Amino acid sequence: MISSCSDEIGYSVVLWTLGEQNIADGEVVAVYMKSNISKTYLIANPETDERFEVPLWKLTEPVSKRKIKDVVKQYEEFKHTYAMSIVDGLPIRQETKNLSRQIYRLRKNEVIKTLYVGEGEIPTNGREQLDGQWIRVLTSNGTGGWCFSYNLRTFQMNPDGTYSIDTGDGELQETDDLLETVLASKWYPDYYQQMLKNKEVDLNYVKSDYGFDTGAVSGTVTIRVPTLDVSYPFEGVTKTSSGVYKFNETGIQITVRNEGSISVRYTDPSGRPFTNSFITLPQTADEIIEAETSRREKIYSDLKRLGPTYKSSNYGTLTFSGSGDFTWTGFDNLQPTIIGLGAGNSGRISADYFLSKTQKASWDGILTFHFGERETANFFYKVESNGLRLCNAKVVVTPDPATGRNTVDINQPSGATVIFFHK
Repeated sequence: MISSCSDEIGYSVVLWTLGEQNIADGEVVAVYMKSNISKTYLIANPETDERFEVPLWKLTEPVSKRKIKDVVKQYEEFKHTYAMSIVDGLPIRQETKNLSRQIYRLRKNEVIKTLYVGEGEIPTNGREQLDGQWIRVLTSNGTGGWCFSYNLRTFQMNPDGTYSIDTGDGELQETDDLLETVLASKWYPDYYQQMLKNKEVDLNYVKSDYGFDTGAVSGTVTIRVPTLDVSYPFEGVTKTSSGVYKFNETGIQITVRNEGSISVRYTDPSGRPFTNSFITLPQTADEIIEAETSRREKIYSDLKRLGPTYKSSNYGTLTFSGSGDFTWTGFDNLQPTIIGLGAGNSGRISADYFLSKTQKASWDGILTFHFGERETANFFYKVESNGLRLCNAKVVVTPDPATGRNTVDINQPSGATVIFFHK
């Protein structure tokens, strides 16, 4: 318990009508005590000065007499206004958007208190935006959150807690929560997930515009993957069976596996079908690209920091300079079998390829040396305590028409040359 029973600790606005005391919501009451143990305030009835306890959630946080006017103003629009859910399972969400976490589901005819309006994403029924607005609400057990008003019926409550409302069903346009979630989600090619799991992000096939855009905002549905790039304006979405939806006036149909995975089927004007799978991710494509780019840049910066110059009596001097650049002189013994005769003495380094599990036991990674525009050479590398070890690698890239992505096979050729450079 804090404070004393003689002086108030502040003033609060009543959020939920106190029917037994005949105190309506929106009224200002003096608060004398707060108990964090029983979760109650001790307040006084403005008419009788009788003091009694009420649950904390039924009042706003006590403030000074000067500040209470601003609090009253915040709740003025919905003073004495309550609402009833006209559907079963209407969600109350943490934020004013369809993807926000559900913190409560209303029963049909359950009464809630409306508090004030918020800005947010307008839900759809798959064809058009719903009429209504996001309202901050309070349930009869003290849960607070955001509810879209389309399926709420408002009414006025009397100071004694009584009210009268027609609870007939009326004509309702039910929302499809699953469809709303799908339309509001960002969908990426499912191979992104495998790349992230294996820590092998191929920047050739992770693009910020790759994915399935439902067109919930633009009105144009888009599929963009390595093998397909199509866009169509559409007029609404039709549910054809459980979990299956067709984008009207297009050849695009989706099957919802769950809230994080869908299959998208596209039939082109000639009747050819294309099917791709998409998923949701906790990060964006740009964040994936940024993380992988940083990882590759760190490989180079570490080699530069440990050197930046490495020397071999048989294979010359290798220096890491600038940002991703190198100079290499005296590598005549590697020509022409490993490094082409047309290679110059400088270029840039990339780390585009990934080791197999077996190769990771012996090597740290693979470096590709780009000597100018045409000549390249791939090397396994291993950072040692006193230098850098390289070994020429054979990289075979094979296009895969089914996925539109290349498959890469990397191995250490028979009779490979192992080079040790001292720092």
